[in-house]
Amino acid sequence: MSGVIHEEEVLGKAYDSRLMRRLVGYLRPYGRQVTFAIATIVGNSALQLAPPYLTKTVRPISHAAALISLAILFRRAIGSR
Repeated sequence: MSGVIHEEEVLGKAYDSRLMRRLVGYLRPYGRQVTFAIATIVGNSALQLAPPYLTKTVRPISHAAALISLAILFRRAIGSR
């Protein structure tokens, strides 16, 4: 069994701090762009969560109430009272 090479040993560690420091060093000149990209990703994630949250919290409107509201808006738009 001593001749068996485990896949983990061949691939190395999952996280290498020396490699990460090297990669951050390459990103350092682009600090503003990296910050903007991270902020955009976080903002996009928040916006993707908004519709389900609003669907859960907003009071549902019945079809009849929606039709009445549209009729009132239409009558106001064409100028009749």
